Amino acid sequence: MRHLGLRSAITTSYVVGALTLALVLALGTWTATSQIMLRQRLGLSERLALTSAYQFDLAVADGMTPVEALDSFDSGSDTQRAVDQDGQWVALPGTNLTREAARALPEGEPVTWSEVGGVRATLARVALPNGNGSLYELTRTTELNGALGTLSRVLWASGIVTALGGIILGQRVAGRVLSPLRGIGAAAEEIGRGDLSRRLKSHSDPDLAPIVYAFNAMVDGLDQRIQRDARFAADVSHELRTPLTTLVASVDLMNRRRDLMDDRAKATLDLMQGELERFRGALEDLIDLGRLEDGAAWVPEPVDLTDLAIRAAVEVGLDPHLVASPPAPVVVGGDRGALLRAVRNLLENAQTHGGGPTAITVSAAAGRGHLAVVDAGPGVPERDRGLIFERFKRGGARGDLPGSGLGLSIVAETMRRAGGEVRHADAPGGGSVFTLTFPRAAATDG
Repeated sequence: MRHLGLRSAITTSYVVGALTLALVLALGTWTATSQIMLRQRLGLSERLALTSAYQFDLAVADGMTPVEALDSFDSGSDTQRAVDQDGQWVALPGTNLTREAARALPEGEPVTWSEVGGVRATLARVALPNGNGSLYELTRTTELNGALGTLSRVLWASGIVTALGGIILGQRVAGRVLSPLRGIGAAAEEIGRGDLSRRLKSHSDPDLAPIVYAFNAMVDGLDQRIQRDARFAADVSHELRTPLTTLVASVDLMNRRRDLMDDRAKATLDLMQGELERFRGALEDLIDLGRLEDGAAWVPEPVDLTDLAIRAAVEVGLDPHLVASPPAPVVVGGDRGALLRAVRNLLENAQTHGGGPTAITVSAAAGRGHLAVVDAGPGVPERDRGLIFERFKRGGARGDLPGSGLGLSIVAETMRRAGGEVRHADAPGGGSVFTLTFPRAAATDG
């Protein structure tokens, strides 16, 4: 089940709260108002019936028959009257007020609610002043029904307006609440891209201030640890250079006298030479990586990606015609030497692990420059794709292959310094595609 996002949850809570408040107020208003209006209408019906009884007695005293007296009332079609006098029921023809209908009035109650043609009505009973009977009056409460209908529509409209107000208020509050979180997210994204100088501004809100302080303290600690690790790696690399040089020189000296060795000694010497070369390569890679991280010797300048790709291909022994590029040069910014090393590392990675590059493509799109290296290897297993740009990480069966395990790390760090990125994807026909993406590329006519 999909959970609501924080903004949606805040907005929903405001809408639910607004609807609940509107419902409570509407029910309270409806109950109180309708009960008051209904009670007042019953009282009015009783008083009107009492007035009608006096008028009926006066008419009969003036010589009218009971039917004529009932017919003399001019109260419209909403009111009907009948008289129970001396055991005789007297009503006008066509009236709904029959003796059976009058029995709906409970004994001892002067007025009650009834119904005429599906319309709410009041049924009142009062004694005639002469004491010889009772007058019944049935009145449709058309005006009351209209007033209650209007009240109902007003309450519904108020509920809808309240719900809309809850949505608007919820959106505004959610935006205000999430605004600091968006700042934290943006800062975390920049830090994830390698900008460890990014910090959050101090906040006066007592609830947010501890979060801002903890976030900045965490980044400070991370930055210091990375700097310590980089300094340690650089120090170790430089300290190892001298003894390594001595070892290499000693092995070279021994290699000049290999004719004096037996086969077992020669095999040991060859193994030692291979491991020393691997050690020296890893050491040089560590030093280069440390320089990149320290920002040393980074001289930005315009670099033609096509020329860069061709030169790197030639240096690793590939056919320069393998490079495909658009007619116009694709120019990016960065340190030429560092970018050349990054492209060369990609090509060497394809030669070592991917069966060799099958295509080197240079392109420009949406203001960005792209250099892609396609190989025909087995690809990178899904479980290893998050590790290939980390130091000394080798996925799958690559652990026994030559190399320091730092080549792709140097590529990633170089692209970070250049303001770009390196990405891996599966090639359509199998193998891998490593793409360098540079910002602010310019394609110019040659």
